[in-house]
Amino acid sequence: MAELGGSSRKGRSQGLEKEEVVVGFEDKDIVEGLQKCSRSLVGRMLADQAFSVGTMESALFSIWGQPAGFKVQSHGGNLFQFFFPNEMDVLRIVKRTPWLFKNYILNLRRWRQGVAIEKKEFVYVSIWIQLWGLPEHCKTKELGRKVGGALEKVLDVDLFLIKGKEEHRIVKVHINLDVTRPLRRILKIAGLDERVIELKLRYERIGNFCNYCGQVDHEVC
Repeated sequence: MAELGGSSRKGRSQGLEKEEVVVGFEDKDIVEGLQKCSRSLVGRMLADQAFSVGTMESALFSIWGQPAGFKVQSHGGNLFQFFFPNEMDVLRIVKRTPWLFKNYILNLRRWRQGVAIEKKEFVYVSIWIQLWGLPEHCKTKELGRKVGGALEKVLDVDLFLIKGKEEHRIVKVHINLDVTRPLRRILKIAGLDERVIELKLRYERIGNFCNYCGQVDHEVC
């Protein structure tokens, strides 16, 4: 009996060793897959409701100008991969990010080999923020860059003329917004005279967000 038991344990051990074998491969073994994914985007819907592949594919096919051969694959948890046979469609869509779908942010980036498609890879989204409340003599790119740096990494700064009943010249900053943090509505600045100026922050193309907690992935706490 002891010999039979020992033989059984030995067999199981050999079986486990076989399961632990790692098969190596090279890029030449997955050329077709690399070519397909190189013309794809990956994205996350920043929403508290789940979206299906069918919903995303039919709606975005129309929104994105009916790109030929467009397909969507789900990676679970509102994570998706968007495939395009035409590289020009990929470039055109990336250039206009962020996109809003059902008034929620669809945070997109190009697929990159070796980078997992998971939520932590979609923490930042590029957003323009308008700075309202700056005195006229403070409306400079240099100050805009300093104010934007207090929020997140600054990508760009510019001056814009907003037309309406009255024309307003405003400073806008383009930042990588951390969507895991609540949105800031105001920011205080002070010059050498120590007079505190309260700025109102207006986010462009931010979509739905909770007015109570300031998070962008839901409307009501």
